[in-house]
Amino acid sequence: MVARAASFGTIYATSRPLTTRFHDFEALPREVQDQVEAAAAETGKSQIELLANRTAENYKRMRANGVSIDEPASPAVVAALKSAASGPIAAWQAKVAAEAVAILDWANQQ
Repeated sequence: MVARAASFGTIYATSRPLTTRFHDFEALPREVQDQVEAAAAETGKSQIELLANRTAENYKRMRANGVSIDEPASPAVVAALKSAASGPIAAWQAKVAAEAVAILDWANQQ
């Protein structure tokens, strides 16, 4: 359910609870579900490609302006960012449905 909900969530954004959206999705004919899944996968792939290109372009522009960029980020920087984010993430997790937390857990494992 999480993988399907995650890909479905890529193209379906409303304020309704995730479980409601998932049940709406499950109510669609299988052929339509397959079409939505294919569109979600294509959208996800193109978004990843855009992000990779945008990051490369941003790095190029920053370097041209004299900015030093360490790739990959040092373990100390990664640890500091994770530590700083832990409070806001925990606060968000306390407010959202279990399905949303499961999607975040799934994404963190990718």
